[in-house]
Amino acid sequence: MNEEKIEETVKATPHKELIEQILDSRVPKNEREWAAGREIVRVVSELEKEKGENVGLRNMVSEYQASCKRWEEIVEREKEKVIRLEKDYEVEKSISIASIENCKKAESLLEKEKEQTDYFRLETNRLTDELAKEKERADELDTELRRIRLGMEGDYGDDPVKVIEALKEKVIFWVESYDEELAHSKQAEGKVRELDNRIEKLGSDSF
Repeated sequence: MNEEKIEETVKATPHKELIEQILDSRVPKNEREWAAGREIVRVVSELEKEKGENVGLRNMVSEYQASCKRWEEIVEREKEKVIRLEKDYEVEKSISIASIENCKKAESLLEKEKEQTDYFRLETNRLTDELAKEKERADELDTELRRIRLGMEGDYGDDPVKVIEALKEKVIFWVESYDEELAHSKQAEGKVRELDNRIEKLGSDSF
């Protein structure tokens, strides 16, 4: 009796064949086997569905990875652009700083030139005033000489000749002084014109 049971256990239906029998509608089955068959069909259907969904997910992951790779390449290119722009900015910044320093130097020189110009203008005005006064004195001396020549000796003491000689010396001195001051005035005017030209040139170079 025990040997028959062992032999039946050994001769049990293989799992695959048993599933095929349960799923085969032509094979007679009891109620439990029919329920097991329906459950197997349902589980297999769900597995196939999940398998299809997994394939879709794998495709989505592949597309996402490819998209990430493309974006990484774009980010690297943009990084290179940013690095180039930063270098260009540093170069432009150094050029701007140098230009600002040059402008400050030019402005300082311009101020100095303006101060010198103002000084020479004041000197020119002063020399012009002095020349005008000296001219007035020369005119006065010339008038005195004419008065003496007209015979107005009594106004100049007992020796009008000496007075005339003294007046002549003064006239010569004032004329020479006038010529010297005139030469200084012309020299100062020349320096003023030269400074005006330099200031104008510095102003145009600065802008």
